[in-house]
Amino acid sequence: MENSLIVLKLISVVYLFVLLPVYIVHVKNHERTEKPKLKLALSIVFCSSGLIGATLNDFSLYAVFILLGLMLSLAGDYFLIYLESDIKKYTTGILCFGLTHLSFLISMLLAGGFFLPNLFVSIVIYGLLIYYANKKKIDFGEVKYALSAYSLLIVLMTVKALSMIYFSPYHMVSRLFMALGASLFISSDIFLLIYEYMDGKYKFRILNSIAYFTGQLLIAASLFYT
Repeated sequence: MENSLIVLKLISVVYLFVLLPVYIVHVKNHERTEKPKLKLALSIVFCSSGLIGATLNDFSLYAVFILLGLMLSLAGDYFLIYLESDIKKYTTGILCFGLTHLSFLISMLLAGGFFLPNLFVSIVIYGLLIYYANKKKIDFGEVKYALSAYSLLIVLMTVKALSMIYFSPYHMVSRLFMALGASLFISSDIFLLIYEYMDGKYKFRILNSIAYFTGQLLIAASLFYT
């Protein structure tokens, strides 16, 4: 276990202080041009971390669904490279990320059970998001319904992750990493929403990248502390 934590720390240092900054610099200098290889390299790193974590958990159902979610995110990252140019691939990317959140949600339901208040809070938050989007008259175009379904899943996942801080059989570090990772994930989507459909300033693209890749690494790292 001690050796695996050393490996995680080394991965985290390279990931957060080498790969991610290089990617951020590219985003800043080439605002609407994606860097596929570098983006996918980051995704492969958090998937690899998740695989190590799943191995440490003897591939329990909880760990397997977390790993599955991370791998679906890798697929989603690939398809969202075409966000600006191919609506079918963009929609496929949304589907992959929707399945990502469903997988994360299933893992947490297996670990912490179902609580009706989680559903109630999720519905309220989702309703507020829909109300805000309608009030601002945000045009999501052909992906409107796909994004609506996706939004519900990520809200459900995030609310469940936050509740796991109090209702989970796992170590507190694992619970905190999962909750923070989920919170950063939904934050990254909010930044992407602002960037793509509202403000358009590159700073939101940078915030999206930082929040997303940091959040994914935290979710993968949570498996090291279960």
